[in-house]
Amino acid sequence: MLRWWAQRLVEGRADLGDAVDAADAGELAFDAGSALARSGARADGGLLSDAASGALEVAGGADEGAVVVVPVVAIFLVCIAVVLGAGSLVLLYFSWDALLAVAIEVAFSYVSARAAVRVAREGWLLAAVRLTWKPLLGAVACAVILGATLDHFLPEARSLPEAVRMLLGR
Repeated sequence: MLRWWAQRLVEGRADLGDAVDAADAGELAFDAGSALARSGARADGGLLSDAASGALEVAGGADEGAVVVVPVVAIFLVCIAVVLGAGSLVLLYFSWDALLAVAIEVAFSYVSARAAVRVAREGWLLAAVRLTWKPLLGAVACAVILGATLDHFLPEARSLPEAVRMLLGR
C-alpha cells in the first residue's frame, strides 16, 4: 500500500480522492477469499503454518527500519505489561489507603530532609527566621482582623472566650 502511494506521488498523480475505493477493498477481500479456497484449507492446520511461513517471508523482506522498530516496540509493551501487572499485584496486596499514606509519608520525608539540609548549611537561626516570618505575619494579621471584627460586632466582650460564650448564647 505504501509503495503504491509512493508511486502515485512520484508519477505526479497525487490526487488520491478517497484514497482506496470501497470497490478496491471488496476486490482485495474477494481475491484473498478465493486464494484461501484454492489453497484447500486443511483440517490439520496446514493453512495456519502456510500463513506463518508467509509472515516470516514478509518479515525477512522488510526494510531495516521494521527490523529495529518491531523488537523495540515489543520490549516496550512487555515492560509496560510488567509494570502494570506489578502495580496491580501491589494494589491487591495492600489497599489504596495504605499506599496513599506511604506516598504522603515519603513526600513529607523528602521535603523535611531537604529543609534539614538547608538549615544545616545556612545556620539554624537564619533558617528559622526565613522559614517562619511569613506564617507568623499571617497569624498576626488574622489575630488583628479577628480582634477588630469582634470589637465591632461585640463591643461588650472583653476576651475571646467571652465573645464565644456570647455568640453561643450561654
